[in-house]
Amino acid sequence: MNRSGRIRCLGDLLAEDDVEVLLVTSPACHLCEMAKDVLGHLSGEYPLRWREIDMASPEGLFIILASRAPYPPVIVLAGEIYGYGRLSEKKLRRDLDHMMKGM
Repeated sequence: MNRSGRIRCLGDLLAEDDVEVLLVTSPACHLCEMAKDVLGHLSGEYPLRWREIDMASPEGLFIILASRAPYPPVIVLAGEIYGYGRLSEKKLRRDLDHMMKGM
C-alpha cells in the first residue's frame, strides 16, 4: 500500500516509496540472523523499511500458516510472500532492481 492508501503491484513503486519487508523469525535461528544481515546491508542501497516479528506471535503464526513455510525465516516483500529459509542477497538485489526499474 502506498501513502495514498492505494494498493500497487510490486513493479509499480514510486521513487519516494519505501519497500516494506517483513521478516518472520524464530529465536536462535542462524538463517534468520543471515537474513537480518542481508536486509541491513541492502537497506543502505535501496529504500527498504523492514521489521522483524517472532513466528510465535499471532501475526507471525498467521504468516507461517498462510505461506506454508516449513522453517523460518519467512520473508514478506511489499505485502507478498517472497520466500523462506536462506535469503539470497544476489536474488533480492536483482528483484529489487527489477522493482525499481522505470522509476
